[in-house]
Amino acid sequence: MSTYSAPSGRSSFASAGVSAHLRRMPMWRTWLLPFAALAIGSAACGSILGDFPDGRVSDNGSDAAVPPTADGASGPDGPPLPAGAPRGAICLVPNGGVVLDMAVDATAVFWLRGPPSGTEGYAVESCPKRGTKIQTIATLQGPPESLALSDKHVFWSVGEGPASARGVWRSDKRASSTPPTLFFDASDPGPITIANGAIYAGTHGGRVLIQALEGVGSGLWINLGNFKSIAASGENLYWSRGETSEVWTKPHGTAQSSAITGPFSLPPSFLAYDGRLYWAAPSPTGITIHAQGGDGGATAIVTQLGFVSFAVRSGGIYWTANDDATGSVRKCAADAPCANPEPLWRENVEVSRIALDDASVFFAAKRNEGTYIVRAAR
Repeated sequence: MSTYSAPSGRSSFASAGVSAHLRRMPMWRTWLLPFAALAIGSAACGSILGDFPDGRVSDNGSDAAVPPTADGASGPDGPPLPAGAPRGAICLVPNGGVVLDMAVDATAVFWLRGPPSGTEGYAVESCPKRGTKIQTIATLQGPPESLALSDKHVFWSVGEGPASARGVWRSDKRASSTPPTLFFDASDPGPITIANGAIYAGTHGGRVLIQALEGVGSGLWINLGNFKSIAASGENLYWSRGETSEVWTKPHGTAQSSAITGPFSLPPSFLAYDGRLYWAAPSPTGITIHAQGGDGGATAIVTQLGFVSFAVRSGGIYWTANDDATGSVRKCAADAPCANPEPLWRENVEVSRIALDDASVFFAAKRNEGTYIVRAAR
C-alpha cells in the first residue's frame, strides 16, 4: 500500500485514495470511489463519529501537547501557514496539489504530489515533522504510482509519460545536489514496497523484481500474472489477482502459492504488517477492514462508511474517513472486532492518505486553499 509505504523492513501500506487526481490514477488505486462518494453524501455516518478531542497533537515519542504550526504560527523551518489551517497542520502542499501517496521516517513526512487538475505538476516532496518548509526532492515528467522509504533513500515509480521518465527512481531523502537515479528501468512499473532489506517492484506486465536496497546484482524476477497490488512482510509476499481480486500469498523462495481471501467484486485495499495481512473490502453496510487470523481465517475488525485509507502499527488500525463535509481519523485495536472506534481527529475538511510513526498519525486534509499535511496523536 502503498503507496504506500510504512517503515523500512516492517510493513507495506496499501490504501485507496479519493482526490481530484482520480482520472489519472490507475484503477487499482481508485476502486473505493463509488463507496466513498456515496458515504460522503450520507448523513448515516454521523451516528458513528462519536466525541472527538480538540486537536491533540504530539511530538515523536511523547504524548505531551506540541505547539501547533497552524492558524498563522510558523514552524522552525519555514513560513507561517495560512490562517484557518486545520488543527495540527505542519505544512501546505505546494501549488494546490493533491497527495497521491505518503510515508514518514524519524524526522520528516514524504509524499507524491499530483496536480489539482490537468496532467502537469507531479513531484516528490517532504517537510519536517515540526516545520513548515517544503523540500522538493524531484519534479516528475509523468504521474507517479507508488512511494517507499529505506533508511537513506526515497523510492518512487512512474508508469506513464515519456519513456525517459518511466521506471523506479531513487533519491537521497535530504536536500542534495545529486539528481535522482534510475534504480530499475522498466516501461510499465507499478506498485513498489520495501521489506526484508529489499525493494519489491511490480510491473503491469505481471512480474515483480526483488532487488537488494543497495542495488547490488541483478535481483530476482518472479511472475505473478495479472496482479493489481503487492505487499511483503516477514517470509511472505502478497498480491491481489486481477481476474478475481483474490489476495494470494507465497513464502519467499518457493513456488507454492495459495489464496487467503476473496474473491471480491473489486480489488481490495490491503497491507502486510509483522507477517499478518489486513485488507479493506466492500460489504453491505460500507467498507469492512479485516485481519488475517493465526489459523488462516479472517476477523472482521470494523465497518466504516466514507472509508478512504488505512494503516497498521503496534497493535492498532488507523483510518481516514469522510462524512458529508467532515473528515476524521479513527482507531481500533488490530486483533478483535471493534464496535466503538476511538476518535482521534475531526474537522470540516476532506481527508485522504495516512501514515504512522511511533507516536503520531499523519494524513492529508484538503480545504479550499489546498491540501495540508496534518499531525495528530495516536
